[in-house]
Amino acid sequence: MQENETPVRIPQPMKLPFFGNIFNVDINGPVLCYIKLSKKYGPIFKLRLINRDIVVISSYDLINEVCDETRFEKTIVGILSKIGKALTGNGLITTYTYDPIWAKAHNILMACFGKQAMQRYLDGMLMNADRLVSKWASTHGIESVNVSDDMVSLALDTIGICGFDYDFNLLYRGGTHPFIDAFSYSFRTAMKQIRELPFESHFRPFRQYKFRKNKQYIVETVDRIIRTRREKGPSGGSRSDMLSYMLWGVDESTGERLDDVNIRNQVITFLTVGHDTAAGLMAFAIYALTNNPDILVHAYEEVDRVLGTDPAVKPTYEQIHNLPYLTQVLKEVLRLWPVAPAFMLQPLEDTLIGGKYLIHPNNQIVVLLPQLHRDPAIWGPKAEEFNPDNFSPEAEAQRPANAYKPFGNGMRACIARDFAMQEALVAISMILKNFQLVKADENYKLNIKEVNLFKPDDFRIKVFPRK
Repeated sequence: MQENETPVRIPQPMKLPFFGNIFNVDINGPVLCYIKLSKKYGPIFKLRLINRDIVVISSYDLINEVCDETRFEKTIVGILSKIGKALTGNGLITTYTYDPIWAKAHNILMACFGKQAMQRYLDGMLMNADRLVSKWASTHGIESVNVSDDMVSLALDTIGICGFDYDFNLLYRGGTHPFIDAFSYSFRTAMKQIRELPFESHFRPFRQYKFRKNKQYIVETVDRIIRTRREKGPSGGSRSDMLSYMLWGVDESTGERLDDVNIRNQVITFLTVGHDTAAGLMAFAIYALTNNPDILVHAYEEVDRVLGTDPAVKPTYEQIHNLPYLTQVLKEVLRLWPVAPAFMLQPLEDTLIGGKYLIHPNNQIVVLLPQLHRDPAIWGPKAEEFNPDNFSPEAEAQRPANAYKPFGNGMRACIARDFAMQEALVAISMILKNFQLVKADENYKLNIKEVNLFKPDDFRIKVFPRK
């Protein structure tokens, strides 16, 4: 920062002594609160959360600036810090970029998400899509289905089979799985701890006991998955899935493998936080299609033309990746409802953003994606409307960098984004190939539930066989 530059005060709600702005934020939906506050205080505002300051930004100009990785880096604070300490340890999501463990794991696991890997995962994705189709067909259009719940089941079954050769079998068994229950409880507990003083957990012995039991169940499940694969050796099981790379992959830059603790943490990360991205994307996609009949008709036409109308014929990898309109639909879903709705950065040194707002290295910057993706300066006066044409080849070619960030930023962008997109293409195309979709309640208004990530709350549909 130049000496002659005078910073401008960042807007901030009135704060309380000691507690700061902690009561301005609903811990059950912090990002939804940030969205409301951004509408009141503008594209940048500050909050004091007991012992730390966060700066929330939501306009393209400011976000474009902080996406510069030579000036800003990902920070692990708030919920990420709590989840890391409580559950995922030094997994990819909850480790700093400068940590050698992160670079080693990232280098090894990149191979899990190339084109050849995506081709190998297709069979597992199709198998679980078939399970979903069978389950929905059994309703005969009489019973409604809870879309978010079934997408969570589908996503966890898919990552389990494709990544770790482990079948949670949620779609057949019905209801939730103890693994999901354990993770959800752990996540909710971590969220609550953000607002608590460091010593408060000592006065909640039952909660701490329940948290330890849930974590123990998650760790035992993952250790069992790892132990089974180790017993088979490199030549057994799914030789080229994610777990194989974790166990026997070598980082070319160091010649090292992942240690046992880090392997466990990576598996927990992919099975817990990882499955939620695809689940939310698929649930919002079904909501968007049923809420926009013209777009749904267009999607049906493309699926019928590319995949054919015979339910017994399974699509190929080439066919799945030849659905440009459905791909545009999914991208538009992630624009309006980015499942991971924010990411956090910090400056490497004192710096001004927007030419006037001073940010310190101990400040955390929250990048608010739902508002970035609705900035009329980029998306026009109809930014709130669902329009897949926002992702036509022509529109994408004209869009400036950093205007669309549903999977995060730079080297810390979601490593499994191609997996999530392919999984969604497989599932949604198979659903459209087999079913006519009808909202169970025509008066349903979208209510976003912020539990782990964003999901439609209590959205239900009825499905009928395609004629």
